[in-house]
Amino acid sequence: MDPLSLDKPLKIDMRPMWQIVLDRTTRYQVLALLAAVVAVVYQLSPPTGLSANGYHALILFGATIFLWVSGLLPIAVTSLLAMVMLPICGIMSEKQAFSLFGNEAVFFILGAFILAAAMTGTGLSARLARFMLVRFGSTPLRLAWTLFLLAAGLSFCMSEHAVAAMLFPVVTEIVESLGGKPGKSNYAKLLLMSIAWGCIIGGIATFLGGARAPLAASMLRESRGLDFTFAEWTSAALMIVIPLLVVGFVVLLKFFPIDVTSVENGRLFLNRKRLEVGRVSANELITALIVTLTIGGWMFFGKQLGLATVAILATAALFVFRVVTWQMIEEYV
Repeated sequence: MDPLSLDKPLKIDMRPMWQIVLDRTTRYQVLALLAAVVAVVYQLSPPTGLSANGYHALILFGATIFLWVSGLLPIAVTSLLAMVMLPICGIMSEKQAFSLFGNEAVFFILGAFILAAAMTGTGLSARLARFMLVRFGSTPLRLAWTLFLLAAGLSFCMSEHAVAAMLFPVVTEIVESLGGKPGKSNYAKLLLMSIAWGCIIGGIATFLGGARAPLAASMLRESRGLDFTFAEWTSAALMIVIPLLVVGFVVLLKFFPIDVTSVENGRLFLNRKRLEVGRVSANELITALIVTLTIGGWMFFGKQLGLATVAILATAALFVFRVVTWQMIEEYV
């Protein structure tokens, strides 16, 4: 704390509580009012000579202009939200809406990357990683196995590249606390390769692990008419992922046999880092809730709404609740 700040007088807001709450929630009040007005006007009959789709398109255009001018949401996010509202409002099909700007899979990948950026930027993914490693990594073998499964599991809901970038500094901290020598410690090599192999294997389990799965699904849908939901792809991919995880870890142990007897120093270091970050923040909780609801939306409403539509709606929710900023997203996407 700046010592000079101690000399500054403490300002106490003496307004009534209801006035303070209203003042701090003005943004959400305006967004709720806009949604209510749009919902009411949407139900009205279109003017004579104007089709229903044309009338609804004008309403959406007006709401988009208001969001652009007011700055309640970033301009880019408002544009993406307007695009996904076209099929939701029945103005045009999802395929028509996304074909004007590119392949639908591109927008799904964009939404998935922004979700991953939110998990990384808020510290949620790092907190989860440290907790899992401290909780289950009591021995060298269990720590390596936990790291391997953690890399794979996080790649179920984040880009595998983001997972690797997030776990790499965690592993280097563990290796340094254990006194491992760069290029000589087999255990250090095992941990680093566990990240790489875990991310690669886990990245094929869902559409979120990388661009390969959604692009492949999009190509199959366009060329063969085969449409996979999020749940269908995951259930089929797990039949391959689970055996690969077991075999992959056995192979890693064969090539990089464990050469340490204890990881207690590493666990103590991770636990200290975990305690330093303090309690779970509101942004972390909101991010966890949005990611959970998004995965549920992909599984149960992916075919009706479309994977890209659900992804962009989740992205908009992150900005509505100010979990992330556009500047933060640009650093990760």
